[in-house]
Amino acid sequence: MMAPHGGAGGRPCGAAVRDRHARAPRCTARIIRDATLPAQPSDSTAREEPMDWIDATLPLNAALAAWPGDDPFAYRETLTLRAGDDSNCASIALGVHCGTHLDAPYHYIDGGTTVDRIDPELLIGPCLVIDLRDAGPRIARADLAGKVPPGTRRLLVKTRNGAFLRDRAFHEDYTAFSQEAAEWLAARGVRLLGIDYFSIAPFDDPRPVHLAILGAGGAALEGVDLAGAAPGAYEIICLPLRIEGSGGAPARVLLRRAAAAAS
Repeated sequence: MMAPHGGAGGRPCGAAVRDRHARAPRCTARIIRDATLPAQPSDSTAREEPMDWIDATLPLNAALAAWPGDDPFAYRETLTLRAGDDSNCASIALGVHCGTHLDAPYHYIDGGTTVDRIDPELLIGPCLVIDLRDAGPRIARADLAGKVPPGTRRLLVKTRNGAFLRDRAFHEDYTAFSQEAAEWLAARGVRLLGIDYFSIAPFDDPRPVHLAILGAGGAALEGVDLAGAAPGAYEIICLPLRIEGSGGAPARVLLRRAAAAAS
C-alpha cells in the first residue's frame, strides 16, 4: 500500500516556488534516499510525561516486526529541505495489519463489515484492561473468571507478549486466546477485544478465534501497546485509517483512566 504525500489543492509536493517565475518541482521527480524514521523515545520517557492520555500505539518504523508474508513497514523520503527542495515529502508502504491495527469482520468473513464501515461508537468509550501475564500460551476461560464483569463491551488484555512486542523478530509462540475463551467473551457481550501482540488468535490456527469475535459483529484490536496501562477502567479512542473495502487498518489508540475521563 503506497500513500504518497501531496500538497494542498491537488498540487504536487513542493508546489511553492522559490520565486514567482520558477517552476515548482514535482514530488515524484526523484527519490532522495531510503530513510528510517527518527528514533522514538523510550517507554520510560513516554510514561514520565505529565499526560492523562496513554498512547497505546506502536510507532511505525523499520524495526517493527511484520506478520510472516505481510509487507513490512517502509518509509521513503521523496523531497527534503536539506537537499534544497521546498518541503519535506515522503511515501510509506505497509500491510493493512501492520503494527497496532484493527481487524474488521471482512478479514475472515466474506461479505462482512469492512474497516471503513465499522460503527465508530464501538471504538470509542469505556474499556477494561486486565492483566493476564501469568496465563499460559493459550488464554482459557478459567483465566478470565472473575476478571470480566457483566456488561464489558471493550476489553484489552495485557500478557507476557509485552516483553517482546517491540522486537524486530516475529514471535510465533505469543500468548493468544483459545477458541473457548473467545466464544465465552463474545457470548458475554465483548465486541472490541484487544491484545498486546499481532493477533488475538494462535499463529497456527487463527480462524476460530477471529470468527468468534468478528462473527458476533465485533472487531479485534491487535498489537496494542499496554506497557503504560495498569489494569483497570479506561476510556478508549481507537481510530483506524478509513481504508475503503479493507479487512483491517493501522490504528491510533489512546487510553485514559476512567476517573480522569470523568473529571
